Amino acid sequence: MACLEPEVVPVIDVMGGAVVRAARGQRSRYQPLKSCWTPSSDPCDVARALRDRYGFRTLYVADLDAIQARHRGGRPAPDDRLLRRLTADGWAVWLDAGITGREEAERIAECGATPVVGLETLPSWSVLSDIVRCLGARMIFSVDLYRGRPVRVPAMQDAPSSSADHRAGPSPGDDRPTADAPGWRDVVFRAVAEGVRRFIVLDLYLVGSGEGPVAARYVGDPAFAQIGERVQRITGGGVRNWDDCRSLLAAGADTVLVASALHDGRMMPEAMPRGVRRDCGHS
Repeated sequence: MACLEPEVVPVIDVMGGAVVRAARGQRSRYQPLKSCWTPSSDPCDVARALRDRYGFRTLYVADLDAIQARHRGGRPAPDDRLLRRLTADGWAVWLDAGITGREEAERIAECGATPVVGLETLPSWSVLSDIVRCLGARMIFSVDLYRGRPVRVPAMQDAPSSSADHRAGPSPGDDRPTADAPGWRDVVFRAVAEGVRRFIVLDLYLVGSGEGPVAARYVGDPAFAQIGERVQRITGGGVRNWDDCRSLLAAGADTVLVASALHDGRMMPEAMPRGVRRDCGHS
């Protein structure tokens, strides 16, 4: 029996043990979340409030402390205690924790979660290939963009992970053009060649912006038709309401990631379209 992914997945960004409100990838400016569903910013409290109101069972967790540790040159360590609490509470967790190697991805999978390998912390294509060989469809690759450009790209030529360099992409808040950097389609094609079949395409500049279904340009791009086989397309950023979710799904997304609009009261549970999958169904 094939498992259908949820069409809408809530996102929580966790920093310093609290859920924060993301805004255009400017992480130094993130503030504790204020939600209409709970006065708490504790990740488990926020997750339960969303489940109680909407019936969600799958949760995307961005461990920003681990991701930023990688940017500082450290070895990211996911919040294992939080992961255990969420999985014990019945959540199917998709976890982005700045994964930089197969062992980290395996450890997350062994805890019952789905590792999300982000482009912004990927050391080399050989590392991605290693993770895919180990986990297959149990992992997701996130093509992290900023204003349409990859934030950080491993050298496109094959190289051992110990010597792989990176093509510099734009940093959040950096609007300067990046000369000769591979585009996001190049990243998708290379990831497919490494065996990836589940993709998130996320423009950090759209996160928390309320700009609407701009991400349709990515999931609806002909590049995905050129791949020649079915891959899962996940996106989000800027979602304002249920109509935006419908627009992204119609454009080609299999799953839409949503955060701010759920907590602002712009996506009320009673307005959720009938038939929207909030959990893994079977067909």
